[in-house]
Amino acid sequence: MTAAKDTVWGMIPNRAMAKQLAVRDIPSLVYDAVNLEGVAMTLPEVQTLLDGITVGGHKVSDQNMALNQAAAWKHLISLVSEDKFSFSKDVALSIHGIAGKEEVLEWGPFTPAM
Repeated sequence: MTAAKDTVWGMIPNRAMAKQLAVRDIPSLVYDAVNLEGVAMTLPEVQTLLDGITVGGHKVSDQNMALNQAAAWKHLISLVSEDKFSFSKDVALSIHGIAGKEEVLEWGPFTPAM
């Protein structure tokens, strides 16, 4: 992966800070994703769930979706941290394999259009 260079703001890239901010934002990213899927969870409920405490009033499948989304984000951050990220089919499938677990008929592979 090539080093980033800021030509607009004159900022020095700080990978450690970027990773810290990304990890900090996982609850918000999960909240946005599950709400886009029609799961009405609040941000505090998502944060509680990600802390390992169950949240009453939600289906188990909804909670699993939130946990899968968090795991997918952590996997993506890990790939970037270890310089193993590439914009490729294999990486997309690995992320989908985590995010779509038990949510779709077959998670991980692309399915042909019918």
